[in-house]
Amino acid sequence: MGQKVTVFTFLILIFGFTIATLVTPAKEFSDNENRKLQQAPKFSWETLKSGEFGSDYELYLADQFVLRDTWIAVKTMSDRAMLKKDINGVYFGSDNYLFETHNDVDKENSNKNANRLMTFANKYGKQLGKDNVQVMIVPTAGVSLSDKMPAFAQTFDQNAYIDSIKAGLTDASFIDVREMIASKKNEYIYYKTDHHMTSLGNYYMYNVWAKANKITPKSIEDYEVISANDFAGTLYSKINFAFELDRVDVYKEKGNVTYTVTFDEKEKRESLFEMDAFSKKDKYQVFLGGNHSIIRINSSNKNGEKLLVVRDSYANAFVPFISSNYEEIIMVDFRYYKKNISKLIEEENINNILVMYNAATFAKDKASAGFLR
Repeated sequence: MGQKVTVFTFLILIFGFTIATLVTPAKEFSDNENRKLQQAPKFSWETLKSGEFGSDYELYLADQFVLRDTWIAVKTMSDRAMLKKDINGVYFGSDNYLFETHNDVDKENSNKNANRLMTFANKYGKQLGKDNVQVMIVPTAGVSLSDKMPAFAQTFDQNAYIDSIKAGLTDASFIDVREMIASKKNEYIYYKTDHHMTSLGNYYMYNVWAKANKITPKSIEDYEVISANDFAGTLYSKINFAFELDRVDVYKEKGNVTYTVTFDEKEKRESLFEMDAFSKKDKYQVFLGGNHSIIRINSSNKNGEKLLVVRDSYANAFVPFISSNYEEIIMVDFRYYKKNISKLIEEENINNILVMYNAATFAKDKASAGFLR
């Protein structure tokens, strides 16, 4: 009798939650995971025969499963109780840090990306001058804060990868921030629930950049700091769990420089910061509104200097620190920008280039062909 009750209860749970998922209106976007959710696929005999319909329907049920976020948190606690080494690609470190595993780096792909970047940088270094084409590849927290990683943790050798890119820049400059990071590692320079560096970490990188460009950096006192607490970042979203949430700081430069920021050649704003993001789950979007194909920043500093930034989201919190040094900055993200980069450089009369990525993202990037367009 007891076995029958157990089976009956199990069936009710399985079919009950499935039915509840099917009758509940589908959500289009997950604020917690910061991504679009799979919608119900359209049926056709062709997609059924090919298996596409079944795969898409499985993704649909997984994304739209009722109380999905709650079940992710329950699974995380269960996996921790079973002493799993990592949970959905996340390590639990000391001092309440979460770290990405980065065990899925394909060596062939990472080398291809490095070669494309070096070809691009060296080409334009010859044209614009070695000091005017710069590359910053930044290590992630798992490398920089390795003493906080669990003893069993494994990750790909980012330092060797960065060194190989640095050595290959014969006609361009490499701005190496690793020594600075090592000296500041005990400060709050990486988020605990997110893969990005904090604003303080970016301020310190700005100081390294300023020295490389023979510019006197601004002091902390030159900024107004506006903060928001309870930031749950990308790593939190993978497991829906954290021992400690983060604080996001915005460093707004004091002074008279004004900006017009254009997103994707359409929407315009008069600020480098999207302060409305502080009321949202993804507070990192306060920095230039998150990811876009192309962003143009026009400043009131009419010095004729135009900078192209080829980047991932690591640059979003960095670029505001350097914006007042240029008349115009154009930021492109090859994940979304599919136009000819050479044509853009020529038509916009670009005279400075900065390539900025975090090492792990760049090694796994699937859009590096943009360097050759």
